[in-house]
Amino acid sequence: MQCGTLLQGTGAAERRVVTVLFADLVGSTRLTKQLDPEPMRTLIARFFAAMREEIARYGGTIEKFIGDAVMAVFGMPAAHEDDPERALRAALAMQRRMVSLNADLETDLHLRIAIATGEVVADLLAAAAGQFMVTGEVVNFAARLQTQAPPDGIVMDERTCEATRHAIAYEMLPLVESAEFGARPRFRVIGLTNKPPTRRLQAEMIGRDEEMQFLQALYRRVVEGRHPHLVTVIAAAGIGKTRLVEEFLQRLTHHDPPPHVLRGRCPAYGEGLTYWPLLEMLKQECDITDYDPVPVAGQKLHDAVLRVCEPVLGRDESEVVADDLATMAGTEIPRDYNTLWKTRLARLKTLAEGRPVAVRDPSVGSETSSLRTCIGQNRACWNCWNGSPRAVVRPRCSSSAWPGRICWNGIPPGACGGVSTRR
Repeated sequence: MQCGTLLQGTGAAERRVVTVLFADLVGSTRLTKQLDPEPMRTLIARFFAAMREEIARYGGTIEKFIGDAVMAVFGMPAAHEDDPERALRAALAMQRRMVSLNADLETDLHLRIAIATGEVVADLLAAAAGQFMVTGEVVNFAARLQTQAPPDGIVMDERTCEATRHAIAYEMLPLVESAEFGARPRFRVIGLTNKPPTRRLQAEMIGRDEEMQFLQALYRRVVEGRHPHLVTVIAAAGIGKTRLVEEFLQRLTHHDPPPHVLRGRCPAYGEGLTYWPLLEMLKQECDITDYDPVPVAGQKLHDAVLRVCEPVLGRDESEVVADDLATMAGTEIPRDYNTLWKTRLARLKTLAEGRPVAVRDPSVGSETSSLRTCIGQNRACWNCWNGSPRAVVRPRCSSSAWPGRICWNGIPPGACGGVSTRR
């Protein structure tokens, strides 16, 4: 027999440690009594599509749909070192997505989720064909754990908790005795946390004196010169990059005053991750959590930016910085647009080369059109101009004169009598 040949009768089965996620829709049974089967089918299809999207974003794969429940596996066909954390982040994203689904569908459905980690036997040939067959006690335990989760809640087992305690805030639930699984510990997920992983090995770091001296000398240069520097640590996997950085930050805590440390990471899952580390640090600085509503998150960001930038840049430039950062963070700064419109119109009047421009209600079409024409003739664009010195205002334009150009707020060329772009 050749080495590596599958034993007869075993197929392509393999033992793996995976994380299993079970999610069940609460309230759907009551809804089936109120809705016709066709709209109910459409609703469930929308639910499945949304949950599949969130699970796939974090590298999980749907094992099966059971009625109105979803079973997903993290660790098949590709295994990752952070599969338990991926499953928990996916579960939190599913709960947030459920809120938006209820708003769109005008329903009041809830989701309860359970996550368990353990060893299974997986069919690799079925996995390669897009089908999954995982068998093991952890599958049954995750299904039972899901029935014990509260609506809108996430419950995990002890092994998942141990693997994710650095990233997840949790609380232990009372023990529940069962005939099949005994009284196993259960934990309710509260949310994400930004605390760094705890270092289990406390041995002294050796062989990195030269690198440590360089980092400390550079830090003193930054403090004394008040000029930032960027340091990139590059080395082979497992050689101690994280340990070097953690040791360096630990030594800096003894300085007076200690530095303010922000942490950001670029995860291996998801899309559009270019600015993810910067976004995580921005949220830490502004004390923004993943559960803050959009207006609350926008207000926190706005207040933090003005606190830091206004003494240096002034109010107008700080507002521009806040708007730009809000766009990157996927939030929106709450504004009193009626007052903002009047303020910007007053500034625009100053720029209109002395021509009188009456304050008019923008909801009135004829007055708005005449106002746009008046301002457009004075080298300013009513639709595009944001009241900032950073706006570059060009005279009247057309699509042919400015091919492919649009205003920074998305207005097509020629639609407003002027084009405004940012430097």
